[in-house]
Amino acid sequence: MKNYPHIVIISLTLLWRSNGYGKVFNACELKTLFTKSLVNQTSKYRSSVNDWLCLTYWESQFNSSAIGRLNKDGSLDYGLFQLSNKYWCHEKRRGKACNVQCNKDFTDGDLEDDMKCVERIYGEHSRLSGNGFNAWVAWKARCRGHKKHSTSKFWRCKERNTHFVKKQDAEKEMEDMGLKELDLQDTIGTLNQRDYI
Repeated sequence: MKNYPHIVIISLTLLWRSNGYGKVFNACELKTLFTKSLVNQTSKYRSSVNDWLCLTYWESQFNSSAIGRLNKDGSLDYGLFQLSNKYWCHEKRRGKACNVQCNKDFTDGDLEDDMKCVERIYGEHSRLSGNGFNAWVAWKARCRGHKKHSTSKFWRCKERNTHFVKKQDAEKEMEDMGLKELDLQDTIGTLNQRDYI
């Protein structure tokens, strides 16, 4: 009971700090990002987009400004991937294995430094355990062996009404249908709509 005020102060501080300049991504944005970087053909440690989506969903709910719970060892977890300040980043200056400042570099909307660190973590744990995802508790508990979260159908992004046509072709088609003008206002709202399944 003596530590209760200390815990409240830490909790309030974490809530305040997590409202920084981060971004809450959606599955489609991250799927594109992960496909281009973490799972690209030239990556030394090729892995599954679905595993990365599952991991980041359960670690941070796709929120790059998330600051995780105070762990038993006193460490905190930062950002989209919930990277620990025990090994990977320093609180007050750049440092530790990824040479970054936790609350500045891992909680913003720019994931470049996060991705570099994640590739390092994934590589190190691949060498140590044979599977780089073993570095993340949430992946082991929620994603490994769970068919629902590891299938592309669960994380599927379906583009709808995103094809574009030449203006002349559209005018010709409208003329054939007996229409005189192309009302772009009615169609703009349907362009680039996404269904998240």
